[in-house]
Amino acid sequence: MGQQRVLKAIPEFRKSYALVSLDHSADTAVIFVHGFAGSPTGTWLDFHGLIKICSPNYPWWDQADLFFYSYESLRTPILANAEEFERFVLHILSSDATEAVRFPARTGKPHSKLVLVGHSEGAVVIRRWLLDCFMRIEKAHNYKDDPILNAVTQELALNSQLRLFAPACMGTNFSSLLGFANSFSLFSAIASSSLVRNELKPNSPILEPLKTGTENASKRFRDVPAFKAKVLFGKRDQVVHTAAYECDDIDSNFPIGHNHTSICKPGFKYLKPLEFVP
Repeated sequence: MGQQRVLKAIPEFRKSYALVSLDHSADTAVIFVHGFAGSPTGTWLDFHGLIKICSPNYPWWDQADLFFYSYESLRTPILANAEEFERFVLHILSSDATEAVRFPARTGKPHSKLVLVGHSEGAVVIRRWLLDCFMRIEKAHNYKDDPILNAVTQELALNSQLRLFAPACMGTNFSSLLGFANSFSLFSAIASSSLVRNELKPNSPILEPLKTGTENASKRFRDVPAFKAKVLFGKRDQVVHTAAYECDDIDSNFPIGHNHTSICKPGFKYLKPLEFVP
């Protein structure tokens, strides 16, 4: 029952790993990016078994290879993490990502679809990378809309689907520690990391240009899917501001009983994340 997958480490990126189909039939790459003080296993482990157990109800997952990205989320600037994330994606997908797959080595059909899944700070890292990709294309084509659009249609990253759990894109409540009183490890991480904490404040010099740039790009090129995110917040989230960009689609059904850390963790009584990603 469900796609047979094998677990593969990605040695070039410490603690990152993949769950890939044994028969090389998957046409979709799903990349998961954890948030502030998170980890691939701590954030996404529940997806491993449930996508197989629940595959009769969610057959979309049988066509997906899963990649779990690990990065230093406490003391490394967002811009630097976005650059490193690009290096990770390029390690998985060749420079011509629609034609060949670099990792894992295989002879089957290449990935033709990309889904980017981010939690909290991970959503900011993903969006910064996407906007950087777009800005490079803009510059290369002298900011002329028609050549830019033609180039964008050939760029797999900008044709990806974006799924964000409790994104920190509109800022966090790090200035008020009340929301973290029930999480000592997160409290400790916040106390030890002033750089990222300040970058994730509302209207920071990092978040404000990202919001403005993404919204403006979406208005100019409305058919570019990567600028428009599907967003899911928990009803008990006290960590991030539960708002999104003008171009985003916020799921209006905030899951009851779920907070900032549990919103992205599926369970037998909470299958919403499995439904949300496709």
